[in-house]
Amino acid sequence: MSTGTLSENRNEANAQRQRGRSVRRQNSTNPNFVPNPCPHCGSLTHRSSRSSECPFHSQSSKELLREKLGSKIEYYTRKCLFDNVVKPQYQAILREKVNLLCQYLRSVIVRTQILANSFFITTDGPIPAVCFDTNFFYSLTQLVRGESVTTTNSRMPIQDIRRIWEDLKLSHPSLAQPPTSTLSRTSDVITEACVVLATSYVNNVTLNFENRVKYFLKFKISQKFSVSYYAKCEKLRISLNISSI
Repeated sequence: MSTGTLSENRNEANAQRQRGRSVRRQNSTNPNFVPNPCPHCGSLTHRSSRSSECPFHSQSSKELLREKLGSKIEYYTRKCLFDNVVKPQYQAILREKVNLLCQYLRSVIVRTQILANSFFITTDGPIPAVCFDTNFFYSLTQLVRGESVTTTNSRMPIQDIRRIWEDLKLSHPSLAQPPTSTLSRTSDVITEACVVLATSYVNNVTLNFENRVKYFLKFKISQKFSVSYYAKCEKLRISLNISSI
């Protein structure tokens, strides 16, 4: 296969992924969303001055660097020892708080994944596109933390999720005690973790789709034909055009 063909296939695959993201974004959009006006200019087309549409636009760090240094910028990363960066009197308390935050985040995310996996496994029929959105996983973290779910998206199957969570707590009493933390702004790291969760679940479906279809077809063929015939067929290469699926 020539380099040009490989490049064309790669571009086509990227275009398909972009179309898939666009469709998924449209199907998971909150129909009940009411935009709040920008506090700086009052416009409804953007939320804050971080938008370039705002006449009082606040430039980001990248925009400031591009304005002062131009577009050709090289970034460097320098590693420093923990003891050289943090003053000695703050090292112990910083380590303690980081460990506490990691334990809390791990407890929340593990419970969230248990709930998400249980929902996906027990759901009959197609799974709504909103279930692969960051907001979906953040709503799950609110449930496992014993908080009220704040989403207004009517596409979210929140009642089914609540029912599954209650069943899980009955089957596993340890889940009934929500994780707690005395640290402030824990929602910041939870939000970042939800972004990673949503990306991981989407990639697990899209990147493994072709192989799963192949294994499924092989399984169906093995049921239709004898073992010896199927063994001969194993030597054949089956190419699938998944773009039409």
